[in-house]
Amino acid sequence: MDWIEFLKYILLGIVQGACEILPISSSGHLVLAYALLGFEEVNLAFSVFLHFASLIAALIFLRKQVWRILKGSALYLFKKDQEQKNNFHYLLLLIISTAVTAVIGLIFKDQMAKLSSVAFVGIALIINGFWILIFDHLKGERRIDDLPLWKALIIGLGQGVGVLPGISRSGATIGTSICVGLKKEDAAEYAFLLFLPITLGATILEVQDLLTVDKNLIPAYIAGFVLAFLTTYLALVFFLKIIRKRRLLPFAIYCFIVGLTATLVAFL
Repeated sequence: MDWIEFLKYILLGIVQGACEILPISSSGHLVLAYALLGFEEVNLAFSVFLHFASLIAALIFLRKQVWRILKGSALYLFKKDQEQKNNFHYLLLLIISTAVTAVIGLIFKDQMAKLSSVAFVGIALIINGFWILIFDHLKGERRIDDLPLWKALIIGLGQGVGVLPGISRSGATIGTSICVGLKKEDAAEYAFLLFLPITLGATILEVQDLLTVDKNLIPAYIAGFVLAFLTTYLALVFFLKIIRKRRLLPFAIYCFIVGLTATLVAFL
């Protein structure tokens, strides 16, 4: 492998890390990046590997929340500690949303390759931009502790739409969460916590492909993994500050520009 090829994998890692957290679709940007960098097709195994890097970064970033929920749920279940009921409720919400998204992902798993085209991603990014404009002007008032369990089903459906290349998983989940009444900050945290089990499941499903990777590509995979990890962590820090204080209009405009450009390139 020459250094140019190596650099391509590094760039893919950066694209994954930044776009996974920001509401601009990592899967869609990976499709566009593969096309721009001259790859004949999307390397699904490498894409899943990059998502796993983002998973590790998100887990480290959210470790306190994860530990609080798991520890609190255990205390509630086994020690009957009523003060931990909210943490157990949070865990149930996550389980319900994850289950719904997992079913959607499994049903449409074989269709994803057919939708991984520049044209589809371009159109989906434009739709994603309009979705950002819609939910950015909504205002939820509920905290996660007050969210009814049935609304986790709706959030799971929303996240399920995010499996489409060009539709941001985080944007779809945050937007749906706000639509069912969650505050923006709670919606963002919930979306990123949901990212953990969904990505872990996808990695497990593709682990066989990862074990058969060409040995010559291993250094490039490692480099891409490291860059995806670092950019995911930095993107989390950046985006959580943005969503607390500012509108998300710049992300919508970005989706319109990239989506329109990709669509025109695909059809002209």
